[in-house]
This record gives sequence, C-alpha cells and structure tokens, in this order.
Amino acid sequence: MKKNKPVEVEIKELSTHDELLIGKKVIGKVTKLSDKKFEVETTDGILGIYKTQDDAYEEALKYWNLNN
Repeated sequence: MKKNKPVEVEIKELSTHDELLIGKKVIGKVTKLSDKKFEVETTDGILGIYKTQDDAYEEALKYWNLNN
C-alpha cells in the first residue's frame, strides 16, 4: 500500500484562466465563465462546470489524484 505524501499545489493566475501546478506540471485549468460557472479542463479534456471556484479546484485535484 502506498503512503500518502503531501504535495504542494500552486495556483497560477493568468488573464484568461487559472492553472493548477504540481512542480512544473500543469494538472488542470480553471476558467471563469460567469459568476457561478467555472469550467475545469485537464489533459484528458473538459471535466465539467462547477458553481464555485473552490469546487472547480477541488475537482481538478480529485481527478489528478485518481489518475496518478
């Protein structure tokens, strides 16, 4: 069984979207579509639309964690 290791996630705010990075690897992009719509995109495509930015970040991290 693998041991959980803490991982530092950086959020890089760009003009069109926010990038979530672990080290130098982009694990997801969050784009604000409106006040209550945030789109999450990963290397596999678009995950979905979420109501809050925090929910969008959380889903991107969950997706990365399940696939790595």
